[in-house]
Amino acid sequence: MKLNQSGSTQLFLCLLLLMSLSGLTAITLNKVILYKKNRIRLKSLLCVRKSHFYQSNFIHKINLENRLIQISYYASKVPTPKISIPAKAALKVLKTKQQLSLLKFYKDIYDIRECSKTTRANIVLNSIYEMKGKVLFKRNFDHTTTLITKKKIDYIYFSNEKIHLKTPPIIFKSTFNIDNHFDKKVKVLTKGYEI
Repeated sequence: MKLNQSGSTQLFLCLLLLMSLSGLTAITLNKVILYKKNRIRLKSLLCVRKSHFYQSNFIHKINLENRLIQISYYASKVPTPKISIPAKAALKVLKTKQQLSLLKFYKDIYDIRECSKTTRANIVLNSIYEMKGKVLFKRNFDHTTTLITKKKIDYIYFSNEKIHLKTPPIIFKSTFNIDNHFDKKVKVLTKGYEI
């Protein structure tokens, strides 16, 4: 009995084609999963970078204004009216400017679209300064802002990307450390965790 060699060759080529297509499909699916994972990682990293930028600028600005407020406070206690009256006016202006900086900071944080709503709320609610109702600073006797008793604040960042079973979330944890309410240098330590 003679085998039909053209039929067996075609069958072999079909099998070879099927195996190569399944290999390409597996590689493509792996690349798609890697792409989604990298996109989530990028959005989480953008969330961290943008919020760090706004947080450190906010702390730097508030602490710089604290120095000016303290100088204005002690100048307002001078018995000479030529010095004390403008110093009292400057004190009111600087305190109002700090409050406006706080509201601008809240707006900037809520405008970061890469962060999830939970992350943005965490940043707004856990301030490094003591607050009265989250919109007013608590003040010291010299009208400067009051730091919370613990000098370190931990923030957890993650993106607003929808997580699938195959792509685990990437979470970043940052610790802000500040020495006093006049310190303009903010120390930030960030670690990334892949769950």
